[in-house]
Amino acid sequence: MKFIEEKLIPVLLCMALFICNADVLRAETDSFSLISYVENHHIGSQAEFNEVLQTYCSQYYVEPVEEEGESFQVGIDYENSLVYTAFYINTSETRSTKSGRAQKNYYSDTGERAFTISVEGVFSYSSTECHTISTTGSFTKPFASPWNSSPSLTSGNFTATSAYSKISGTATYLYQSQSYSLTLVCNQYGDISWF
Repeated sequence: MKFIEEKLIPVLLCMALFICNADVLRAETDSFSLISYVENHHIGSQAEFNEVLQTYCSQYYVEPVEEEGESFQVGIDYENSLVYTAFYINTSETRSTKSGRAQKNYYSDTGERAFTISVEGVFSYSSTECHTISTTGSFTKPFASPWNSSPSLTSGNFTATSAYSKISGTATYLYQSQSYSLTLVCNQYGDISWF
């Protein structure tokens, strides 16, 4: 019995201390919150956002979004604890046609990319009218992401001088659902806005 008290108890105490220290270290590295970071820092581009992911979320930083848009947004969906980045790119332009693409990337609070939606519209315009020629769009996700969706693509005219291309749907994962939409709107002068 004396052997157990002298030898085994100190070993067990050392093991317990080691386990407690490991839990503290794990808690420190796992405590990063992408939502808190976005709330407290200005992020002006997808490249800056990628740097944040690479610095603080390296275990999840598998498929970075490499494109840069002409306008960039970052936001938070508090209901599902998701952060999103969004940007718009002019893809081509002629005297009477213009095309553009918008993309929105959703990330978990730990920095793992959940899914991406994108929409591209090709529009014809003159000084008196605008029409949608074509609309394409997609819902994509990294291989390991559990989110799923079947998006809907729509297009048409709001007025004679305003045409649109839109992707919308709901992504689901277990008990969570995230509604999404991206819309491109072109006016009779070939100016494209997005929301």
